[in-house]
Amino acid sequence: MGTSLGLHASVPTDVVFAITRALGEHPERVRDIHPVARQFDPAQAPLQAGSPLHPGGERYFRNRVAYSLK
Repeated sequence: MGTSLGLHASVPTDVVFAITRALGEHPERVRDIHPVARQFDPAQAPLQAGSPLHPGGERYFRNRVAYSLK
């Protein structure tokens, strides 16, 4: 299981989309944050969430990464 970022359901969808996009489009910066984040792979992130995706995160991954919600 990878590291995950949890956001409350009340956070606006566009805000979560922007955060997810920033992380997904700059994985090298995420990897530089902490040794645990060195394995961050945007293609695997939605598969390793450990809980349901926020609609904003889901929107980003649907548009950018091929993955299954099932």
